[in-house]
Amino acid sequence: MAYDTQQVDCLQQELSNTKSKLDDTQRSLSQISMMYKSSKDENSMLRKEIQSMKFEFQRTKLKLGENDNSYNIPPSFRISETDSMRFPIVAKAESKLCHGLQFISLKDSSHTVFTKIHQNLIRDIQSSPWDKDLIMTISVDKTLKLFSIKSNSVVQSYDLDSAGWSCCFDAVKKNIIYAGQQNNRISIFNVNNTKLTSMYSIDTSAISGLGQGIHSISSILLPNQLGNNEDEMNNDLIELKTGLLGASPKSAFWIEVPLSEDTKMTALNITSP
Repeated sequence: MAYDTQQVDCLQQELSNTKSKLDDTQRSLSQISMMYKSSKDENSMLRKEIQSMKFEFQRTKLKLGENDNSYNIPPSFRISETDSMRFPIVAKAESKLCHGLQFISLKDSSHTVFTKIHQNLIRDIQSSPWDKDLIMTISVDKTLKLFSIKSNSVVQSYDLDSAGWSCCFDAVKKNIIYAGQQNNRISIFNVNNTKLTSMYSIDTSAISGLGQGIHSISSILLPNQLGNNEDEMNNDLIELKTGLLGASPKSAFWIEVPLSEDTKMTALNITSP
């Protein structure tokens, strides 16, 4: 019996082609699977790298103190310059009752040193014009303090009538310091007085407004009124006059400081109407 092999050959050829296409498809699928696995592994590595970078970024922020809510915007900031270094000083709160100064190195911003000084918010920091190692701070805890950078300790502490808001050194007299308070009073202290009490204080309520507080004071050397004679200007016997420029949220005022410490001071309103 004779068979028609032509049709069988065609079917076999078709089957062979189909198998070949199937093999090609399986190879392509295998390649795609390998590419997917490689992409997945690469994606996992990138995620780990991103997490590592995030961790390093957070650690850097911690070192710089940027994520410390106690002084995101420091209430007090000064640049201090000693004989051997120059560095920023910021007021910082370590806890509710632990407030002090944070010294930051300009060479390495991650290197900081914190020293506790007050028990409440520090409102002002001033560097002494007479001693580069002496810092004055005033706080809401009702104290004014002199801090020595050299010994890293408080060398003098003064009690105030109310929360301290501002402070300054006298522009001429090395022994005189001023404290502006929340109750509108400016207290004057003599650092040579061992009693640690103010010589006297001046009430600016009539000008600055009751309960406004004195947020800024600055001692200013008055212009020389003797003319341009250099011999007279350099005469050590001539007593130079100073004044206090101060401000509350309501107004600004000027106080001329008398040459005699026994003479009381009077504040003058200088705010434009």
